[in-house]
Amino acid sequence: MQSEKSLSLLKKLAALAESGVGGEKETAKKKLEELMARYGLTEADLSDDVISDHEFVFKDLYQKRLLRQVFYHVNYDREVLRFTAGKGKRTRLVFRCTEAEALQAKIEYEFFCALW
Repeated sequence: MQSEKSLSLLKKLAALAESGVGGEKETAKKKLEELMARYGLTEADLSDDVISDHEFVFKDLYQKRLLRQVFYHVNYDREVLRFTAGKGKRTRLVFRCTEAEALQAKIEYEFFCALW
């Protein structure tokens, strides 16, 4: 049941359970709960907003400050900063965020670095 097609169908069923009308909404919700219980899935498995670690490299103190400001601009509602250990730890920051947030931060960071 973990195939891409099956997950896509479950996501559509979840969307119907959220935005359906009357009886179809309740029926979709019951069927979704039944299938999720049968296959051991959670709502996080159906969500595209999975939070993971994303590593960014900077060269100096100013780029580090710029990178932090960009990340707090992109994701202002939770703490995203985590320091790394090991080789190169003084030039790398790891942020916990979604893929979309990481992409937006990367674009903004590169834009401001080039502008600077």
